[in-house]
Amino acid sequence: MPTPKLLASETYDRLLKEKVPRAEIVRRLATLGVNRISIAKLTKLPLGYIDCNYPNARGKITQESVKAGTRKLITELDTAFSAFVRARDFKDGCISCSRVLSDRSNHSNQAQCGHFIKREYWPLRWDEGNCNAQCARCNGVHGLQGNYVGYYKGMVAKYGLEATDSLYFEGKLWNFGTMEENQKRNVRPGIEEMTDLILKYRDLTR
Repeated sequence: MPTPKLLASETYDRLLKEKVPRAEIVRRLATLGVNRISIAKLTKLPLGYIDCNYPNARGKITQESVKAGTRKLITELDTAFSAFVRARDFKDGCISCSRVLSDRSNHSNQAQCGHFIKREYWPLRWDEGNCNAQCARCNGVHGLQGNYVGYYKGMVAKYGLEATDSLYFEGKLWNFGTMEENQKRNVRPGIEEMTDLILKYRDLTR
């Protein structure tokens, strides 16, 4: 008789071959009694995605679990994307002041992921051109709070004036549009799209 772990693994392999959607895979594994953490390890899917699709004891997926899972998914994507940006850029130094950066955690000059247009604007929160490595002094709330002037100059040097101004004016439209216009523009990616991005950036920094 197969162990629960082996049964889960065999079921997962079979569902993959049958091209069952990943949300349904999570639900079917849950019905076998496989817990959230084990499903995440087996499927390599983000834990937030598991939580969005993991049924409760009654077999239902609640609105509360989807909301909590989505918040977790956003955090997981922030972490994966930040790691990608820091690994990509740290050798180039801080985009705002050219300070030498380190890729080591807990280092005084550890690279941080700085946003040209604020991260509250969803369409550019995980945009590779909008995000670049900064030092803690330029990026931190207790330092230069983004060092926007230096950031703009660094963006022009790295991407050119046209690309930089395109991002700049998109940010301006968001900041100064009407509430209705801003709500239409500032749309967060969906659960599936965020999951794809997490898998992409985790793979790129593996």
